[in-house]
Amino acid sequence: MKSKFYSLLLSLLISFTSFAQNTALAFDGADDYATLPSGIVQSISGDFTIETWVYWKGGGDWQRIFDFGNNTSNFMFLTPKSGAGLNTIRFAIGVGGVNEYLETPFLPINQWYHVAVTVNNASNTGRLYVNGVLKNTRSITFRPSNLGNTTINWLGRSIFGSPSPDPYLNGNLDEFRIWSVERTQTQIKQNMFG
Repeated sequence: MKSKFYSLLLSLLISFTSFAQNTALAFDGADDYATLPSGIVQSISGDFTIETWVYWKGGGDWQRIFDFGNNTSNFMFLTPKSGAGLNTIRFAIGVGGVNEYLETPFLPINQWYHVAVTVNNASNTGRLYVNGVLKNTRSITFRPSNLGNTTINWLGRSIFGSPSPDPYLNGNLDEFRIWSVERTQTQIKQNMFG
Protein backbone atom coordinates (compact mmCIF):
# COMPACT_ATOMS: atom_id res chain seq x y z
CA MET A 1 0.00 0.00 0.00
CA LYS A 2 1.28 3.46 -0.84
CA SER A 3 0.64 6.13 1.77
CA LYS A 4 1.30 9.81 1.23
CA PHE A 5 1.53 11.86 4.42
CA TYR A 6 0.81 15.57 4.50
CA SER A 7 0.92 17.91 7.44
CA LEU A 8 -1.89 19.96 8.92
CA LEU A 9 -1.79 23.71 8.48
CA LEU A 10 -2.88 26.15 11.17
CA SER A 11 -6.54 26.90 11.91
CA LEU A 12 -7.67 23.43 10.85
CA LEU A 13 -7.10 24.29 7.21
CA ILE A 14 -5.58 21.69 4.95
CA SER A 15 -4.48 22.81 1.54
CA PHE A 16 -2.37 20.32 -0.35
CA THR A 17 -1.91 21.95 -3.70
CA SER A 18 -2.93 24.83 -5.88
CA PHE A 19 -5.84 23.98 -8.15
CA ALA A 20 -4.73 26.68 -10.56
CA GLN A 21 -1.31 25.06 -10.91
CA ASN A 22 -2.84 21.68 -11.82
CA THR A 23 -0.92 19.86 -9.10
CA ALA A 24 -3.71 17.85 -7.48
CA LEU A 25 -3.20 14.62 -5.58
CA ALA A 26 -3.76 11.69 -7.93
CA PHE A 27 -5.21 8.40 -6.65
CA ASP A 28 -4.99 5.36 -8.94
CA GLY A 29 -7.95 3.38 -7.58
CA ALA A 30 -5.66 0.46 -6.71
CA ASP A 31 -3.66 1.33 -3.58
CA ASP A 32 -3.02 5.09 -3.36
CA TYR A 33 -4.21 7.04 -0.34
CA ALA A 34 -3.07 9.82 1.97
CA THR A 35 -2.79 9.49 5.75
CA LEU A 36 -3.56 12.50 7.92
CA PRO A 37 -2.56 12.96 11.60
CA SER A 38 -4.43 11.23 14.43
CA GLY A 39 -7.10 13.35 16.10
CA ILE A 40 -7.25 15.74 13.16
CA VAL A 41 -10.92 16.63 13.80
CA GLN A 42 -11.11 15.89 17.54
CA SER A 43 -11.31 19.55 18.58
CA ILE A 44 -14.25 20.38 16.27
CA SER A 45 -17.27 20.37 18.55
CA GLY A 46 -19.30 23.13 16.90
CA ASP A 47 -19.72 24.53 13.40
CA PHE A 48 -17.57 23.02 10.67
CA THR A 49 -17.00 22.89 6.92
CA ILE A 50 -15.14 20.33 4.84
CA GLU A 51 -14.54 21.17 1.20
CA THR A 52 -12.48 19.93 -1.72
CA TRP A 53 -12.20 19.78 -5.48
CA VAL A 54 -12.85 16.27 -6.84
CA TYR A 55 -12.08 14.81 -10.26
CA TRP A 56 -13.68 11.38 -10.11
CA LYS A 57 -12.76 8.87 -12.81
CA GLY A 58 -15.49 6.34 -12.02
CA GLY A 59 -15.26 2.76 -10.83
CA GLY A 60 -16.79 0.90 -7.93
CA ASP A 61 -19.30 2.23 -5.43
CA TRP A 62 -18.28 3.50 -1.98
CA GLN A 63 -14.90 4.92 -2.95
CA ARG A 64 -13.82 7.52 -0.43
CA ILE A 65 -12.90 11.14 -0.89
CA PHE A 66 -12.10 11.00 2.83
CA ASP A 67 -12.79 8.68 5.75
CA PHE A 68 -11.91 9.67 9.33
CA GLY A 69 -12.59 7.50 12.36
CA ASN A 70 -11.56 4.58 14.52
CA ASN A 71 -13.80 1.79 13.24
CA THR A 72 -17.04 1.15 11.35
CA SER A 73 -19.12 2.41 14.30
CA ASN A 74 -17.34 5.79 14.68
CA PHE A 75 -16.53 7.49 11.39
CA MET A 76 -17.09 10.43 9.08
CA PHE A 77 -16.78 10.02 5.32
CA LEU A 78 -17.56 11.47 1.90
CA THR A 79 -18.04 9.22 -1.13
CA PRO A 80 -18.50 10.33 -4.76
CA LYS A 81 -20.98 7.47 -5.32
CA SER A 82 -22.78 5.34 -2.79
CA GLY A 83 -24.01 1.84 -3.56
CA ALA A 84 -27.09 -0.36 -3.28
CA GLY A 85 -28.76 1.52 -6.14
CA LEU A 86 -28.61 4.84 -4.29
CA ASN A 87 -26.10 6.41 -6.68
CA THR A 88 -25.53 9.53 -4.58
CA ILE A 89 -22.70 11.63 -3.29
CA ARG A 90 -22.95 10.86 0.41
CA PHE A 91 -21.52 12.53 3.48
CA ALA A 92 -22.04 10.35 6.54
CA ILE A 93 -21.11 10.63 10.18
CA GLY A 94 -21.70 7.71 12.51
CA VAL A 95 -21.34 7.50 16.28
CA GLY A 96 -21.91 4.26 18.18
CA GLY A 97 -23.61 2.62 15.21
CA VAL A 98 -26.10 5.49 14.59
CA ASN A 99 -25.57 7.21 11.24
CA GLU A 100 -26.57 10.63 9.91
CA TYR A 101 -26.03 11.68 6.32
CA LEU A 102 -26.47 14.17 3.49
CA GLU A 103 -26.70 13.13 -0.15
CA THR A 104 -27.43 14.26 -3.69
CA PRO A 105 -27.08 12.57 -7.12
CA PHE A 106 -23.55 11.29 -7.73
CA LEU A 107 -20.83 13.10 -9.63
CA PRO A 108 -20.45 12.47 -13.35
CA ILE A 109 -16.99 11.17 -14.19
CA ASN A 110 -13.99 12.98 -15.66
CA GLN A 111 -14.97 16.49 -14.57
CA TRP A 112 -13.81 18.73 -11.76
CA TYR A 113 -16.42 19.43 -9.08
CA HIS A 114 -16.21 21.42 -5.88
CA VAL A 115 -17.94 19.63 -2.98
CA ALA A 116 -18.57 21.22 0.42
CA VAL A 117 -20.28 19.95 3.58
CA THR A 118 -21.23 22.42 6.31
CA VAL A 119 -22.84 21.94 9.71
CA ASN A 120 -24.35 24.69 11.86
CA ASN A 121 -24.02 23.83 15.54
CA ALA A 122 -26.87 26.01 16.86
CA SER A 123 -29.51 24.64 14.46
CA ASN A 124 -28.02 21.14 13.87
CA THR A 125 -28.35 21.84 10.16
CA GLY A 126 -26.10 20.10 7.66
CA ARG A 127 -25.77 21.34 4.08
CA LEU A 128 -24.22 19.73 1.01
CA TYR A 129 -23.03 21.96 -1.84
CA VAL A 130 -21.78 21.01 -5.30
CA ASN A 131 -20.04 23.78 -7.27
CA GLY A 132 -21.37 26.28 -4.74
CA VAL A 133 -24.99 25.24 -5.28
CA LEU A 134 -26.95 23.96 -2.26
CA LYS A 135 -28.06 20.39 -3.03
CA ASN A 136 -29.37 19.06 0.29
CA THR A 137 -30.19 20.21 3.81
CA ARG A 138 -30.73 17.81 6.68
CA SER A 139 -30.44 17.56 10.45
CA ILE A 140 -26.92 16.58 11.58
CA THR A 141 -26.54 16.32 15.35
CA PHE A 142 -23.14 14.63 15.53
CA ARG A 143 -19.89 16.57 15.44
CA PRO A 144 -16.38 15.39 14.57
CA SER A 145 -15.46 15.64 18.27
CA ASN A 146 -18.02 12.88 18.96
CA LEU A 147 -15.68 10.50 17.15
CA GLY A 148 -12.99 11.00 19.79
CA ASN A 149 -9.31 10.75 18.89
CA THR A 150 -9.57 9.34 15.39
CA THR A 151 -6.57 7.18 14.53
CA ILE A 152 -7.59 6.33 10.96
CA ASN A 153 -7.75 9.48 8.84
CA TRP A 154 -7.50 8.79 5.14
CA LEU A 155 -7.99 10.55 1.84
CA GLY A 156 -8.84 8.13 -0.95
CA ARG A 157 -9.37 5.04 1.23
CA SER A 158 -12.22 3.56 3.28
CA ILE A 159 -12.20 2.40 6.90
CA PHE A 160 -14.75 -0.24 5.89
CA GLY A 161 -12.46 -3.09 4.89
CA SER A 162 -14.10 -6.39 5.79
CA PRO A 163 -15.60 -8.68 4.62
CA SER A 164 -15.68 -6.87 1.25
CA PRO A 165 -13.41 -3.83 1.15
CA ASP A 166 -14.58 -0.63 -0.46
CA PRO A 167 -12.47 0.35 -3.47
CA TYR A 168 -9.76 2.99 -3.30
CA LEU A 169 -10.48 6.37 -4.90
CA ASN A 170 -9.98 6.53 -8.63
CA GLY A 171 -9.46 10.23 -9.24
CA ASN A 172 -7.86 13.44 -8.06
CA LEU A 173 -8.35 15.72 -5.06
CA ASP A 174 -7.27 19.30 -4.72
CA GLU A 175 -7.51 22.01 -2.08
CA PHE A 176 -8.91 19.75 0.64
CA ARG A 177 -9.86 21.96 3.59
CA ILE A 178 -11.30 21.47 7.06
CA TRP A 179 -12.69 24.56 8.74
CA SER A 180 -13.87 24.93 12.34
CA VAL A 181 -16.56 27.37 11.14
CA GLU A 182 -19.66 27.03 8.99
CA ARG A 183 -18.77 28.64 5.68
CA THR A 184 -21.67 30.43 4.01
CA GLN A 185 -22.73 29.71 0.45
CA THR A 186 -21.23 33.05 -0.59
CA GLN A 187 -17.93 32.23 1.11
CA ILE A 188 -17.85 28.78 -0.51
CA LYS A 189 -18.41 30.29 -3.96
CA GLN A 190 -15.78 32.99 -3.39
CA ASN A 191 -13.26 30.48 -2.03
CA MET A 192 -13.74 27.99 -4.88
CA PHE A 193 -11.38 29.92 -7.13
CA GLY A 194 -9.62 32.07 -4.54
